[in-house]
Amino acid sequence: MEPPPINERFAPAEGYTTHEALKAIFRHYADLGRKPRDGVERGVDRTQWAKLVSESPDLPARLATADADLVFAKVAARGARRLEYNRFLEALAQTSLRLYPTLDPCEAFAALCAEHI
Repeated sequence: MEPPPINERFAPAEGYTTHEALKAIFRHYADLGRKPRDGVERGVDRTQWAKLVSESPDLPARLATADADLVFAKVAARGARRLEYNRFLEALAQTSLRLYPTLDPCEAFAALCAEHI
């Protein structure tokens, strides 16, 4: 028996939309090691991005540390040390394309979320 399609396997926690779940993950890693301050833009730095990759199920085995660093460098704005939320999503999208190069980009992103996030 075949497993259900990826978009049916990935379901965020009950009561959350996919966007809300990804935003919560972003906030969690953006706040690691620092106190959140009102009015200050949050962002995920290179160390926090590496921590997300290393803590994701099966992702460290499939994505080398150097690849994670390359993804971060590719999507970070010129001179920026942190990824804001939209660039964080782009980093996830780029990671999904590295892991699933034969899939359509939308399917690759869904597969990343279903299997690793």
